[in-house]
Amino acid sequence: MLENLVFVAEQEASARGISLLKIDVLPAWSHEYEERSGVVIQVEVRATDEQRFGFWEGMSERMDSLQETLAPEENDFLTDEISVIVDQG
Repeated sequence: MLENLVFVAEQEASARGISLLKIDVLPAWSHEYEERSGVVIQVEVRATDEQRFGFWEGMSERMDSLQETLAPEENDFLTDEISVIVDQG
């Protein structure tokens, strides 16, 4: 699933004419506990603030569409454990 989300990020950047500089898939750490609590997909782009927001919105919409095709446990992982961060490079 994570590979699909990286592919979606690449497609969204290309469709919006945004320079995609780097994609990192990292563990998300809970601030209250010393255990893993999810996954962060950190995308670094060269874009205006408006383009970055549009990219993030596009990623969110694509992830929502993906939910409809997943088994319940994968859907739970996607909705509860994955975060997307879009940074300016």
